[in-house]
Amino acid sequence: ELIDGELKGSPVIKEKRDKEVGAVKWTLANRATVIYKHADYEKESVDLRGVSRGGHNRYADQDMPSITMMNGLISSYGLGKFNQMDLAQKLAGIQARCGVSVSGGTENVNGSTTPKDLETMFKLLYLRFEEPRFDKEIHDVTMQKYLELIPTMKKDPSSIMQDSLSLIMSNYSPRTVLLSEETINKVDINK
Repeated sequence: ELIDGELKGSPVIKEKRDKEVGAVKWTLANRATVIYKHADYEKESVDLRGVSRGGHNRYADQDMPSITMMNGLISSYGLGKFNQMDLAQKLAGIQARCGVSVSGGTENVNGSTTPKDLETMFKLLYLRFEEPRFDKEIHDVTMQKYLELIPTMKKDPSSIMQDSLSLIMSNYSPRTVLLSEETINKVDINK
């Protein structure tokens, strides 16, 4: 099992139907809001999208290297008691995924599955919030791989152009993070 023991749910305390859109909005006791809409056109597909306000904007400039790199790193650590390879083996043959990301103004969760694997997607969602995994060994190996890429990137015209455009479009903001040795050395797994 992905999760040990039974999970206690949070009861619905309020329900509101939107007939125009054909959706129902549930407010749960844990303050989460769930909007459910059934779509007949994709019977074998279930999509999950979650958004909360926040994102990069809530962090100090010096934390930007860690926050910017998080999206690429978090999935490499694995989840709960499983490292990335063990989790992949555990999910072999199951069509369920659930990931998290941070953007400028939001924190996001995205998932997809089939009706038969819906419970697994919800377990992955639960683990993302309740049992995230931070694997220092994998983190260090990944950071070393990035460091090894940097000399090649410094010679690549398209990388140079992309970095220049990023700086120009952000008006050289200190919050613009470019992949460099300095940036990699500032990434902190604890942040």
